[in-house]
Amino acid sequence: FGELTMDEEGLDQFKRGMAAWDLIHIWNFCEIKNAKNCTELQHGVPFLRLARFGFVAEPTPKDLGCILNANALYTFCTGIFQLVYGTIIMAVQGEVTLEVMLPLCISGVSFLLSLANVAMDFSGMLTAIEGERCLKEQVLQASENERVAQKRHAEQTRDSELVLLESQFRGRGGLVQRTLPKRTVARRR
Repeated sequence: FGELTMDEEGLDQFKRGMAAWDLIHIWNFCEIKNAKNCTELQHGVPFLRLARFGFVAEPTPKDLGCILNANALYTFCTGIFQLVYGTIIMAVQGEVTLEVMLPLCISGVSFLLSLANVAMDFSGMLTAIEGERCLKEQVLQASENERVAQKRHAEQTRDSELVLLESQFRGRGGLVQRTLPKRTVARRR
């Protein structure tokens, strides 16, 4: 572990090492606890986020959690002020206009989503789902490796027993022949 680098590849190798030593649950716990604090540039910049995740059918749970965290950050920094000033503008004008209601509704929905994200810890739940998926893949891979090893062992046992049988019965004629009989087909004219 001491020779790993501090980059994406090093973190991936560290995670696989923790899994190899059956300590993946510790890694998952740390990721779940840290999920509330994670967001990257690609998750927060609007057009960059659209370019990176707009055409992805199913973003990873970590990316989705980071997008929700970026949305919460935006909402608590500017969305609350938009809600307050939008309400003040409507009260001063005395009428409801589309130019005021549209941003007000979008900010309100974003605010509710951010409150639900913080209250229900969506990022932590999504990271837990990702950890469970990785654990499932690890178990499936171990099971597949064991199955292949058992199959290889069974094939080796079969081959060695066939060689033993052939050596014991070499030169003896019998009812069973190893070659298939030739078929003759009569042609009709």
